[in-house]
Amino acid sequence: MKIILDAMGGDNAPDANIKGAINAINKVKAEIILVGKEDVIRSKIKEFYGKEMEEISDRLKIHNATETIEMEDQPTIAIKHKKDSSMVVGFNMLKQDEGDVFISAGNSGALLAGATLLVGRIKGIDRPALAGILPAYKSQLLLMDCGSNTNCKPINLLQFAQMSTIYLRNTFGIEKPAIGLLNIGTEETKGNELVKESYQLLKEKSKELKHRNIICLKLTDIELEILNQAASSVGISRSEYLRRLFLNKPIQISYEVVADIKLLRELVGQYGKIGSNLNQIAKYFNTGGTHSQAMENEIHQCISDLFLLRKKVLEMAGDFHGDTKAHQK
Repeated sequence: MKIILDAMGGDNAPDANIKGAINAINKVKAEIILVGKEDVIRSKIKEFYGKEMEEISDRLKIHNATETIEMEDQPTIAIKHKKDSSMVVGFNMLKQDEGDVFISAGNSGALLAGATLLVGRIKGIDRPALAGILPAYKSQLLLMDCGSNTNCKPINLLQFAQMSTIYLRNTFGIEKPAIGLLNIGTEETKGNELVKESYQLLKEKSKELKHRNIICLKLTDIELEILNQAASSVGISRSEYLRRLFLNKPIQISYEVVADIKLLRELVGQYGKIGSNLNQIAKYFNTGGTHSQAMENEIHQCISDLFLLRKKVLEMAGDFHGDTKAHQK
C-alpha cells in the first residue's frame, strides 16, 4: 500500500505530520509519501532525528510541492489557483494511481473541494462527507457527517448511511453495523422535517444496507483452516473474503519475507559449498574413482549439512514452528 500524506497541511504542520509519518512507518506495512516542500521536510527530519530520511526507512519518500493551502484560504479558489500546493499535488497523485489513499489534516473546505473537483465523486453519491471515529464501549462508532455539509436532503443522509456501512464492514470487519439517526429523541415524530423524512427513507431502505441473505457452506477442517488463513492474510472477514470471490472483486495479497538478510547470505554460501563438494564427488565417480571410507564419510557429511540447513531455513520462514505470520503479510 502507498499512503500519500500532505506534510504541509494542519495546525501543527509540518512538524506533527512528519513525526506521525515516521512513527507510523514502523507500524504499518506501507510506503508513505510526504508531499510538500522537500527542503523543509528534509531539514525537519534531520533536526528531529539527526539522520537523513533514507537512513530511517526506504519506505519513506518525498514528493516536492512548492505551495501550501493555508487554513484561512478560500477552499475553491485555493484548489484552482494553488496548483503546486501539497494538497492539490496529493489529490492529483491519487487520481493518477500513484498511491492508494490521500491523507490531509489541512483546510477541510479545500479538502472536500479538492476531493470533488480533482478526484471526483463515487457513482451514486451526491456529496462527500467527513467521518469521525468516536470512542465507544464495545465497538467502533462512526459519525457521518462531521461538518462538511450545512444543508442536507434526506437522500444525502441515506448515502452517508450507505458509505458508513461499507466503511465499517470493510475496515473493521463489522458485518451488520447498526445505523442510527442523531435526533432530539427516539420517537419517529420528533425532530425537524429533514430528520423525519430521513428516518422514513432509512426505514424503507434499511434492507438494502444489510446482507440479509444467508447461505450455509460445509467445509472440512483443512478447508476451514485454509479459508481462515486466506481471510486473515488480507485483513478481512471470512464472509467478505468469500463475497469478493463470488463477485469477482480484487483481493490484494502481498507477501513480505521477514528474515535476517546477513544470515540468509551465509546460508546461501553454505549451500554453494555443499553443492561444490557434491559436484567433486560426482566427478570423482564419473572419472572411474573407486569407493572408499573417506568418500563415504564425505557423502554422509554433505547429507547431514543439507538437513541442518533445511532446518534453519524452515525456522526462518516460520514453518518449523507453524508460524505463518512470520513470512506472510
